[in-house]
Amino acid sequence: MLLELRIENFGIIDEMRLHPGQGLSVLTGETGAGKSLIIQSLMAVLGARVGAGVVRSGAARAILEARFQTPPDLVSNLPPGSEELVLRREIGTDGKSRSFIQGSPVTLQNLRGMACRLIELHGQHDQQRLLDPEEQLEGLDAYCGAHQLRDRVASLHQEWRALLKKLRVVSMQKEEREYRLEYLHHAVTEIDQLSPVEGEFEQLTHEKSLMQNGGKLFEDLHVASMLLTGEEHALLTGLSRIQSLLEKHETFMPEFAPALAEFREASILLENFYQSMRQQMDRLQFSPERLEDVEDRLQTYKRLHKKFGSNLAHVQSDFLREIGELEGAEVNEKQIRQEIDKVWGALMDSAELLSRLRRSSVSNLEERISAELGALGMPGAQLSIVVTREVQPEASQEGQFVITEKGLDRVEFYFQPNPGEPAQPLRKIASGGELSRIMLACKSVMMEARPVSTVVFDEVDAGVGGEVAHTIAERLKELSRESQVIVITHLAQVAARGDLHFKILKRQENGRTVSRVARLNQEYRVQEIARMMGGDRALDFARDCLAMAG
Repeated sequence: MLLELRIENFGIIDEMRLHPGQGLSVLTGETGAGKSLIIQSLMAVLGARVGAGVVRSGAARAILEARFQTPPDLVSNLPPGSEELVLRREIGTDGKSRSFIQGSPVTLQNLRGMACRLIELHGQHDQQRLLDPEEQLEGLDAYCGAHQLRDRVASLHQEWRALLKKLRVVSMQKEEREYRLEYLHHAVTEIDQLSPVEGEFEQLTHEKSLMQNGGKLFEDLHVASMLLTGEEHALLTGLSRIQSLLEKHETFMPEFAPALAEFREASILLENFYQSMRQQMDRLQFSPERLEDVEDRLQTYKRLHKKFGSNLAHVQSDFLREIGELEGAEVNEKQIRQEIDKVWGALMDSAELLSRLRRSSVSNLEERISAELGALGMPGAQLSIVVTREVQPEASQEGQFVITEKGLDRVEFYFQPNPGEPAQPLRKIASGGELSRIMLACKSVMMEARPVSTVVFDEVDAGVGGEVAHTIAERLKELSRESQVIVITHLAQVAARGDLHFKILKRQENGRTVSRVARLNQEYRVQEIARMMGGDRALDFARDCLAMAG
């Protein structure tokens, strides 16, 4: 049961706390007061997708929190003593959100998984969704408890489709496969002949540049070398003579000893510099044949880079793997076909079981819904459920009937409003008032098959009035004896049946529009129901409605 819904900075709601109770809680108010925001916030805290625009202007984030009385089947999943289950959602101005269960961060998928076990919500668009055959199939599956079997069919169908895709890849025409293999072998041979080495392309590029521009450098190095050692008065020779002349008098000039030591060190450094020059000159002595070899290898690199990309080793590895796959294609194809046959057999067996389960539940579901329609003021109305299969346009090895992840069946609800008239598809015949009652009848029956502690209806009574409104109100009241029922309504008849009555108001506070919720006492309920019925002249009638509702 929902104990509290707390909303902060969501739309025009700055702060609101709603405490629905047991039984039937009704929410009323003028159009635009914020009733739809309450439903949207509840949907959001249950895991629905929301955008950045929901955060109240000027606020950093919206905070939505729902407290539930912990259902017995979930007690074992929570820490000992957890009598309440708290779901929380925080939404930033950028649209990003964070989700929590009992204060611990969870994924949005985890939040949705928990929420679906706590509450069932029927919004304003659910009536139109009921017209969709896909939704009708979902309803039938929920009623007959087919979801576990349907999950297996969906899993097998996905596996089968993946195998068919894999088969198409390996079943490439022999001529195409051979052409591809010829190309791959040729490409691998080209790369093998080069025997690429990591970093070699950059090294060769530098070497080529050095060879092409090294002539002038070699000449200048040679001149510098000659100046250092090449003649009698060369620099190194002169320095050696200076050192010999002065060292003879070193003992007589102790104050000159440090300077002479620095001279010796400078001579050694200059000698080292000379040796480095000689080494560089040796490197620059190359043959024209070496330049030709470097240019040829660089051209091969560039040609292969253009064809295959710069990472030749990676490309070669990919090509070799593909060669292995294509050469083993015949063996792989046989194995895949055997696996397809196996999965297809399991898929068809499961789909047939699912179909039998659905068909076995149809008669009982039709009777239950038709009985509900009678109780909702539509005596003689009949809802029938037609289960069919779609035949393949052309015969194929996959079978005669179309199969999807939901199985072999197509479901369509047919409606017969009056005895003696032909039944027609619900999507073509039901009026607004009829559709409201049909949806309520369907949900009432299906809730018995999958009970939840809390059910929320958003304007389930749209488009009806008069005696029909009374019957819908009575049915909602009956549902509230089994589950907590929360209803947003514009009908006085429904509002009068509520155990608790909340009014949503919109007003100005500090220059801004805000939405507020107020729990109404008996006298204010009279005034609100009178407003819903047309004004002050309806006060007496409103009191009568409340008196009749008990």
